[in-house]
Amino acid sequence: MTSRFLQTFEVKPDSRNAVDFDIHGLVGVRLVAPSPTNVTAVSEQIGPPSSRVLRRPDIVVRYVSLSSRLARTVKSSVNAEWDGSLY
Repeated sequence: MTSRFLQTFEVKPDSRNAVDFDIHGLVGVRLVAPSPTNVTAVSEQIGPPSSRVLRRPDIVVRYVSLSSRLARTVKSSVNAEWDGSLY
């Protein structure tokens, strides 16, 4: 069964702005366009980045910046009060 929310993309071999992690030779993880904070957070969870570039990672995490309008919308939604009327 495939989730309708899951999106798959073909990963280009260009890894100039990527950080690769190798988890015991079993799973390869690539972070695309991560900030130093992102790399630190992932490193704390799964270990240090791999010293070699993975040929084809199993998991790719692509970091993108939200537009300011979308960020305001998300922030407004999160800060909205909830009165429990849905239950």
